[in-house]
Amino acid sequence: MTGKARRGDGPVLIKKYGNRRLYDTSRSRYITLGELARMVQSGATVRIVDAASGKNLTRAVLLQVILEQQDATEMIPAEFLHAVIRAQGTLEQAPFSAVLSAFTRQLASATHLWAQPMANLFRGLSGTAAPPAKSPAASPPATGEPPGGEPPEPVDTTPPDGPVEGLRRRIDSLLRQVHRDRKSGSR
Repeated sequence: MTGKARRGDGPVLIKKYGNRRLYDTSRSRYITLGELARMVQSGATVRIVDAASGKNLTRAVLLQVILEQQDATEMIPAEFLHAVIRAQGTLEQAPFSAVLSAFTRQLASATHLWAQPMANLFRGLSGTAAPPAKSPAASPPATGEPPGGEPPEPVDTTPPDGPVEGLRRRIDSLLRQVHRDRKSGSR
């Protein structure tokens, strides 16, 4: 069973043994940290417990996964890490944790709304010819006119109904710009 197939069935139980090995109970086999990362990336929710004591180790092992993937550590701002360390052991720890949980739920919800348009955008871009040596955005024409003689699309400055709606409008605007650029050959 793959992690994706288990998404709606609840968390996949992973047992961690004293020898640091991880055992996926849904597939009855040992897995590596890399396989665990791929399960989570594919949408599975995991629950990791110490095989002997039953203690929940999910956070510690997922942090280990993040730390062992160099690119993943770049996603976490140093300011955030400072805030986490400062909140540990203080009265701020519980509210800080609650705010992070709420933020994570909001992020997951927003991701579903913009993931497909972004995937379509990148799929459309991958089918194009190699980009020119200089991007029009990087070096505007000396005359101050946009490439192709078309006026630039106005930026939507109206206040959004919410962060998700504002993001959706901006993505739609970018998609229209990409399609217009592809048609005019300015890409």
